[in-house]
Amino acid sequence: MLAFAQTIQGITQNLVDTATTLISIIAGGFIIIMFVMAGFKYLTAQGDTSKVSEANKAVIWGLAGVAVIVLAWSVKLLVCNQLGVICF
Repeated sequence: MLAFAQTIQGITQNLVDTATTLISIIAGGFIIIMFVMAGFKYLTAQGDTSKVSEANKAVIWGLAGVAVIVLAWSVKLLVCNQLGVICF
């Protein structure tokens, strides 16, 4: 008889991988929405400096979100590497 058993480490690894993937997908969606909103603000600014400034801030916050996601993914890989766990 074949038994499919996982260790606590395997279960934890699967949970962490699933959680980080889900969070990355949700965050990526928010970033795409942020860039679309910034583009819409640029299009509707019609030369108004305050609206252009607001669109610039939206782009900067979108880029900050990208940086946070990349850093979070890097920290996850670094921790997994230090613990000797294979992460994707």
